Amino acid sequence: ENFFRIVVTYQLLNSGGMLLHSAGVVNKNAAYLFPGRSDDGKSTLSRISINEGREVMSDDMNAVTWHKGKPWVEKVPFTGDLRENWSRGSSYPLSGLFGIRKADITTIEDISEPRALALLTSCTPYINADPHRVPLLLDNLCKLTQQVPIHILNFSLSGEVWPVIESAI
Repeated sequence: ENFFRIVVTYQLLNSGGMLLHSAGVVNKNAAYLFPGRSDDGKSTLSRISINEGREVMSDDMNAVTWHKGKPWVEKVPFTGDLRENWSRGSSYPLSGLFGIRKADITTIEDISEPRALALLTSCTPYINADPHRVPLLLDNLCKLTQQVPIHILNFSLSGEVWPVIESAI
């Protein structure tokens, strides 16, 4: 599987997209990605989202592609812990990006463009360590951040998450 992840990552990069280490959640026929490194809470947030009536595309890896100039999230077979809870659809328009942090209270905060690019770069496996591909990766990520709002979601295990997200979108 790791070999195919690398192949998919390079193919997506060359077509303007990327493979993001993220939770992908479907809300009202739109996808929201929650990029994060291991132990940031992607699976936890996915479980919370399922409990709040949302579908999960993956709690590990999601592909970002482009259709008619707009970013879309494509389901890939690289899943984490929640394979049995996959969404029924295979692709959705990308409506929001939220870096994630576990917190005592669920809140949304703005993020600067440089910080957003750093977060997204850290969540693009393989490519972010390839010095020959980083410039193209940064171009693709800049295009993405200009099309899709990005915030930080500080989420609590003790309260609902999606009402806070929906108030921000």
